Amino acid sequence: MLLSSLALALFRPWRERQIGPDIVNELRTIGRAGWVRAYRQTLQIWPAPVGWAIIALALLGEELLFRGLAVRLLAPESFPLALVTSTLFFVAVQAQGMPSWFSALPAMCGALVIGPINAWLFVTVSNILPLVIARLTFLIVMIL
Repeated sequence: MLLSSLALALFRPWRERQIGPDIVNELRTIGRAGWVRAYRQTLQIWPAPVGWAIIALALLGEELLFRGLAVRLLAPESFPLALVTSTLFFVAVQAQGMPSWFSALPAMCGALVIGPINAWLFVTVSNILPLVIARLTFLIVMIL
């Protein structure tokens, strides 16, 4: 959260010069866009147990792709390469579906923190489940 706040504060003057007073609307959009919006909608549409199961499956898919596949394939060559590559892909995916690069900053900053930590944990523990539980815990704090 600190990294996201710093990134927004750092880039806000530049973005404000770019789009002018619309910066206020863009800042409002940040909290209602991307994965936060998708997960909130999932919880509104489905009963809580089903909604959380759907979200857990989505997070499991991400962890399997970025840690289970990317890190596992690249770590034998070089763990730093695996960590950096999987994190960069994870950061890039967070920007998908966002209305602008500026509104994607918080999600990308979060991925920049979570990506290397989860890569290191996966190599250390060799189990995806703790990573999914950690991501669910983070998500619960973000949504509630």
